[in-house]
Amino acid sequence: MSQLKVNSIVPVGGLPAGATGGGIIQVVQTVKTDTFSESLSANTNSSTNCIEVAITPSSNSNHVLIIGQLYGASSYWTGTSGGAWQGRLNRGGTDIGIGDARDSRIRQTFRAGASNNSSTGNNCFIYFLDTGISTTSATTYGVRLDNLDNGSRTLYLNRDINDQDGPTNGSSLISTLTAMEVTA
Repeated sequence: MSQLKVNSIVPVGGLPAGATGGGIIQVVQTVKTDTFSESLSANTNSSTNCIEVAITPSSNSNHVLIIGQLYGASSYWTGTSGGAWQGRLNRGGTDIGIGDARDSRIRQTFRAGASNNSSTGNNCFIYFLDTGISTTSATTYGVRLDNLDNGSRTLYLNRDINDQDGPTNGSSLISTLTAMEVTA
C-alpha cells in the first residue's frame, strides 16, 4: 500500500490569518451501549466517570478535540416537571471545559433539563478542544455526572427515569465520547 507523508497541507490561497494548517492525526471513540446509574446525596459531585475514552497523543504540542453525545436523566421528576442532569468533562480526573468560578455556583461542562410532564431524559452534546495536554502518554477523558439538587437523586446514562419496557414507553440508547488528536 502506498503512503503519502507530509508535514502539512496548506490551501493554494494560503492560510487565513491566525490559522496553523492543522489536521487530524488519530480518532478514538468509546460507544457505551449499556446503562449507568449513580445515586448521589444533595449537592454532590461524582468522582466516577460514566463514560471515558483514552488517547495517546503522538506529539506533546498537539491538541485533543473531544466530542460527546450523551443521553441522560435525573430521578428528580415530580410528575409535572422533569429533573435536570448535569456533568463535567475531565482529563485524568482533573476538570476541564467548565464554567468560571462565580459566587457559589457549581462549575459544569453541561446542564440539561428533561421535558415537563415527562419521565424521559434528553441528549446533551460536548465539543471541547483541549489545548493543554502537553504529553505523549496515554490520556483518559471522562464525564462525571453531578447532583445539584437539594435532595438525594439518581442520575442515569442511556435510560429514561422510569426505564419502562415496551416500544411506546422505553428506549435503549447509546452515548459516545470521541477524542481526536489535532496538530497544533
